[in-house]
Amino acid sequence: MNGKSIAGAVLGIAFFALFAAAALPGTLAWPALAPGDPGVGLALWSDRTFEVLVQAILLLAGVVAILLLLEASIDKEARA
Repeated sequence: MNGKSIAGAVLGIAFFALFAAAALPGTLAWPALAPGDPGVGLALWSDRTFEVLVQAILLLAGVVAILLLLEASIDKEARA
């Protein structure tokens, strides 16, 4: 396996895990919360799960686009 295949596999697994964590029902508590006052943080993030997922996918798309543009310019330089 070359470096691109390994990086692609790691990114794919990471974003699949993120998608699965966002898509699973809320009854599966992960990570487990400690008993006590959850504070304001839980209230801020409870309704933003899918928003964060969409932002992560957009970030991944941007990174992939930049890598593809860099590879295209490297290929063009190698042919010249």
